[in-house]
Amino acid sequence: MKVVKILVPIVIVIAIVVGVVLFFNNTKPKSNLPEITSGQDLVALVNKIYEGKTENLPMLDTQVLDFVNTPETAQYATDIEDFSNIEYAVASLPMMNAQAYSLTILKVKDGANVEEVAKMVNEKAQLNKWVCVCADKVLTTSSGNVVFSIMSNAETAQTIYDSFKEIAGGIGEEYVRELPKYFPPAIASFLLDLSLETTDYTATVAYL
Repeated sequence: MKVVKILVPIVIVIAIVVGVVLFFNNTKPKSNLPEITSGQDLVALVNKIYEGKTENLPMLDTQVLDFVNTPETAQYATDIEDFSNIEYAVASLPMMNAQAYSLTILKVKDGANVEEVAKMVNEKAQLNKWVCVCADKVLTTSSGNVVFSIMSNAETAQTIYDSFKEIAGGIGEEYVRELPKYFPPAIASFLLDLSLETTDYTATVAYL
């Protein structure tokens, strides 16, 4: 009888834990993205996102990033340094450096926190990484185990971002950072020349 009294609370606790896990799994937005098993699958996804949207885009080069053998290239393309939770990565960048545009898609490893990766990507994005030009906005979200980020002028960024969302279906949190309107591109270019390592634009303007 004592054994039964001990087992009943244990069974109840296990049932509650299982119920909570199932609840949160069922409330996650369902992704419509195809299974990603290689970097080329991400390239195919980029091409699908661009369908019917290339008229106002610069000439782009979409490449799978080798963050193991050429980490410097991957770091420049994504603005992140920690790839420990990334399985595959692809970037779509302008062929001419004086154009503010960057699209990045990351396949996150199983077990890693996709939302934390998405938030990190958005926070690390350098809106003033180009010569003489700055991006207006960076938009980042996730779908399933894929993180998507687009950085460009406001209209282009929103168009490409919306295209991804339409393909993805269910998405996670949406992260947005914008260049303040009082922060002109000329100042960003000046800061690049001085190699001031900052993304705190408000503090930088106050400093100047």
